[in-house]
Amino acid sequence: MQSSDRSASPVLPIATIASILAAIAVLVELEYRDVAYTLVFIWALIAIAVSQATQPPLFVTALGLTIMLGAVLLVIQFKDRQTSRSSSPRSDS
Repeated sequence: MQSSDRSASPVLPIATIASILAAIAVLVELEYRDVAYTLVFIWALIAIAVSQATQPPLFVTALGLTIMLGAVLLVIQFKDRQTSRSSSPRSDS
């Protein structure tokens, strides 16, 4: 029995690792509200998308995860601001 001459594609492992890292970033953002931490992941995913522009599956995965992380970051920050505004006492002078 001969082994296949096809080399293993790195697309699935890289996409899986990027997805796991994005999930970790979401969990950290939800728990600690650390904007800088999430922005580092967004920066890294943009770098992956740019460097893998010739690999459409990786490009789309990295770009999609970047958009998802950005949306999560914006929603959490918006909700935190809304919560802090509604809980702070108003002065009626």
